[in-house]
Amino acid sequence: MPKISKLEAIYREFETKVAHVMHQRPEDIKNSKAAVSATSFEHLLFQAEQRISRSIHSMRRQYNRRAPVNRLPNELILEILQYCMASENSHLSYDLRIPAAFSTCKRWRDIAISATCLWTKISLPMHPSLSPLLLERSGNRPVDVYLTNSPRWKECSLKTSLVEPFDKLVPRISSLSISWDDDIKWNTQTLNQFLAPYSTDADGCPEFSSLRFLKIWDFSDEEEQEAWLSTPMLEKLILHGNINSKPIVNMYHLVNLQVYWCIMSSADILGLLQDCVKLKTCYIENETPECRPASRRPWRCMLSCLETLTLHSLCVSDMHTLLDSLDIPSSTTIATTADEDFHLPPEIEPVSFVDLIGPRISEFEALTISHGCPGIVYDFTSDSDSRGFRSFEDNTSSPRSIRSLPALASYPNILNYLEIDVQTLPSSEDLAQALASWSGLTRLCITTQEEEFDKLVLVLQGEVPLLLPRLECFDCSETKFKRSSLLTFLQFRRDKGMAIKELVMTKGFSSPDAEGFAALVEKLNDVDPSPATNILFPFR
Repeated sequence: MPKISKLEAIYREFETKVAHVMHQRPEDIKNSKAAVSATSFEHLLFQAEQRISRSIHSMRRQYNRRAPVNRLPNELILEILQYCMASENSHLSYDLRIPAAFSTCKRWRDIAISATCLWTKISLPMHPSLSPLLLERSGNRPVDVYLTNSPRWKECSLKTSLVEPFDKLVPRISSLSISWDDDIKWNTQTLNQFLAPYSTDADGCPEFSSLRFLKIWDFSDEEEQEAWLSTPMLEKLILHGNINSKPIVNMYHLVNLQVYWCIMSSADILGLLQDCVKLKTCYIENETPECRPASRRPWRCMLSCLETLTLHSLCVSDMHTLLDSLDIPSSTTIATTADEDFHLPPEIEPVSFVDLIGPRISEFEALTISHGCPGIVYDFTSDSDSRGFRSFEDNTSSPRSIRSLPALASYPNILNYLEIDVQTLPSSEDLAQALASWSGLTRLCITTQEEEFDKLVLVLQGEVPLLLPRLECFDCSETKFKRSSLLTFLQFRRDKGMAIKELVMTKGFSSPDAEGFAALVEKLNDVDPSPATNILFPFR
C-alpha cells in the first residue's frame, strides 16, 4: 500500500504541473511565432504521451516479475511443465502437443526448451523436419517411443519418417509400444520384416540395450521367420495377438508378462513361460481356448519368483496339464477360468472341474463359492501368509447352481470356513453329503434365496449323522428368511448341546421380525443391509 500511495502522489503532482503549463499556453496563435510555439507544444505532448505509455508498460512488466508465478524456482517450474506435458500427451499415440504453459513467458519457454526430460515421448512415423529437433532436445536421455505403420505423413517416405529416426533411437529406447496393421497399404512389410535389420543375426545390428518395457499390437497370423531382438534389460512385456508370430526377445529379466490372444493351448503358454525365470506377474487372456491337451511334458516350468498368475481361460484338461507343469512357490496367488472340454480325441479321457480343484483343497482352511459371470467361482484362502490365494472359475456349469459338491467334499480337507453365495443351492441330498465330509467347519456363511435357505436349515437338522458338530458361527446376512425356520434350527442345535455361539443377520431380513434370536445365541450381530445391488441376481 505505501508504494501505491507514493505512485498516486507522483501522478497527482504530474497532473498539477501539466495543468499549470496548459494555463500558461498562449491564447493568441495568429502570429507566426505563436503558431510555431503551438506546433512545438503539440509535439512535446505527443512525446510525453509516448514516454508515459512506455513508463506504464515498464511498470506493468516490473509488476509481473514480482508476481508469485515469476518468483518460482526453476526446479518447480520444470515440475509444473512436466505435469502439463504428461497431461497433454497421456494418450497412446504420443502425438506431440505443446502445452500452453510452455508459452507463459520467455523464462518458462527457455526452461521448457532446455529441459531434455520434456522431450522423451516420441511418436513414429514423424515428419522429417521435426525428428532432428526432438532428437536434439531429448539429449541422451532414454526415450518412450510409440511406433505404428499408419501413414501419418503420406508425403514423406517410410525411410525418412520412420526408419531413419528409429535407427538413431534404438539404443536409447526404454519403452516401446508398437501398433502394426497388416492391412495398411502404405507399408507392405510385416512387423517381423520391419524389425529384421535389428535382429541379432543381422550384420552390425543395434542392441535395444535400454529397453525395459515392450508392448506389441499385431494380429497377423502369417507364419514367417521371427525377428530376434537383443533386449537384455526387458522387464515388462505386453502382447496382443498371435504369440507365435511375434518377434522373439530376451526374457531372462522379465518380471511382468501380459498376453491377450485366443485359441492358445497349455503347450503354447508353457513354451512362452519356460524362459521367464524371474517372472513375478503373469496375466493371460485366452479367448475361445482350444481343447488340444498334450501329453504330460517330461520337463517342468520353473517360476520360482512368481507372485501372481491370472489365466482366463483354458479347457479343463489343458488347465490341469498347465498347473501340474508349473513349479511355483506356495505363496503364489492364482486366478483361473476353466471351460468345458470339447472335441477331445478318443484316446484322451476328459477331466472334470472337480478333478482340477479337488486335489488342491487340502492346503486351505477357507472356501468361498460364489456366482461369477457366467460360471461358479471357487476361492481358496489359507490362514498362513506363506500360502497364496487361489481362485478357480468353473465355466462348465450353470451360473445358477453348484454341481458335484459331494465329489469336491470327498477330497481330504482342513476346512473350517465355508461361504456359499449362489442363487440355487445343490439338492438336499448333495448338501447333506458334502457337509458331512466338511465336519471341521466352525463358520458357515450363506447368501441365497429364501426357499433355498429353508432347504439348508432343514438339512442341518438331520440327526444321522449330526452335521457340523463344531459349528460356532452361522452367518446368513443378505439372505431373507422366515423367523420360524431359523428359530427351529437354533433350538435344535441348543437341544443337541451344540448351540450356535454367534448369529449374523441383516436388519429387516427376518420375517416378520427378529424376536427370539438373542435368547438362543451368545452373540447376535444385526448388520445393516449392503448398499450394493446385484443386477444378475436380484434376490440378494
